[in-house]
Amino acid sequence: MSYGNHQRSFEPCIEIDNVSLKENLRTWYPATIEELSEVMRMLKMALEDIVGCDAEMSRLSSRREELIRCTEKLSSLLSPIRRVPDEILCQIFLHCCAENDLRYRKPGEALALSSVCTRFRELVISYPALWSDLKISFPSDDIGYDLNMGIS
Repeated sequence: MSYGNHQRSFEPCIEIDNVSLKENLRTWYPATIEELSEVMRMLKMALEDIVGCDAEMSRLSSRREELIRCTEKLSSLLSPIRRVPDEILCQIFLHCCAENDLRYRKPGEALALSSVCTRFRELVISYPALWSDLKISFPSDDIGYDLNMGIS
């Protein structure tokens, strides 16, 4: 990760506060051929600067979005849940998953917890007590059977 990379790839060519331009705009006299040529040159430079500004703004906008994503990731590293020991999380999970009901096409609590993040997934999968009480239904033509398996 690089810090403080503040490159500027765009430098405007035209001077916006051009004194002679302001003076010419205040007169009613027609411009000479040389002045018209200079105005055309300045107009071309200004249009090129606009294109350059647009490109720089796009680059900076992309950089800003990258920085926002980076700050979100860095902030997540400071989350208090990261400091809770695995043993305590497992006890919390056990309380939440008193019964894993896998009927009715919905995920049980243990399955839902395992999809939160990698750490939760590893804990849920490796903690057998969460999987000791499952309710599963098997569809039948006439009757739905519920199995309550208590595995200790």
